[in-house]
Amino acid sequence: MGHGAPRELSGSEAPLPELDAALSEKLGSALKILDATDANFREARDEERFMQRVKTWNQTCKEIDAHLRTIGKVLIQAHQFSLDIGSDGGGKNTRPWTEEVAMTIPRLHFQLEEDGSVSAVSDGTPLMRCALDQVGYPWLERAVIAWAVASASRKG
Repeated sequence: MGHGAPRELSGSEAPLPELDAALSEKLGSALKILDATDANFREARDEERFMQRVKTWNQTCKEIDAHLRTIGKVLIQAHQFSLDIGSDGGGKNTRPWTEEVAMTIPRLHFQLEEDGSVSAVSDGTPLMRCALDQVGYPWLERAVIAWAVASASRKG
């Protein structure tokens, strides 16, 4: 038997139940009052919201890497367009990237924006943007193709 406060077993990551809509509305109204009357309370909630977004972003970065590996395999097979992938930074500043292996075109970065959206950016030029929870294989595939097409257009 262990000592200390009870903890959830790791691996028991069942989805959380949804909060009843009426209860959520009541709590939301109460929290708005507390936010308006107590700056420390509001700042603590804002910080927690930010930290939840960073956790989601870090998990999304792992998924982006996996999807980019698959996209790289598809593009080398279909068009002999060879890509390398990696990541810069950490925490909220993590920026997964892909580049053409000969570095003929500028690198494509994916970055978390202040509003919680994700941008695909190459050489300082935003190419695409979507909500954090919409980042997935189809969006990443479109972003990589948009990057390659835009890069080739700039060269030609």
